[in-house]
Amino acid sequence: ELAVTMGPERFLREIHLAARLQHPHILTVLDSGELPVPGGPPLLWFTMPYVEGDTLRRRLKRRGRFSVAETVPVLEDIARALAYAHRRGVIHRDVKPENLMGGEDYVLLADFGVAKPFGSGVDAVLPTLGGLGGTPTYLAPEQLSADGSTGPRVDLYALGVVAYEL
Repeated sequence: ELAVTMGPERFLREIHLAARLQHPHILTVLDSGELPVPGGPPLLWFTMPYVEGDTLRRRLKRRGRFSVAETVPVLEDIARALAYAHRRGVIHRDVKPENLMGGEDYVLLADFGVAKPFGSGVDAVLPTLGGLGGTPTYLAPEQLSADGSTGPRVDLYALGVVAYEL
């Protein structure tokens, strides 16, 4: 259902980008593939580890804002995950509480569906799609430009919005 909603290109891009990022604070792809469907397009799939806990959005709704002491470790974990992704030429472009999940003592960056490769060292065969990507509340001003020249700073901007929200 996700592949049909997202479209096969975006689904495959998420798999390719997420699979190359192996970091303690990034929700990794374990396996992926496709199953033939008689008379229809193949069924695309991928598996990820089970994450015990919840999204930061649900945690915020359930218990309200975090204390500074609770917020700092969350931001550190996500900043490390983003730095790792950026060193590997990947911009997430949709950092928000819905895409940050985990328990009380850890947070994982998830959902690379609108991620974008940038810079050198990026596999040139990764498909890129047009559009802004991301959720409007967390978009950096430069993401609104049509030239597509955004870089890692858009993720840092979104992380700042998440910090404010927490």
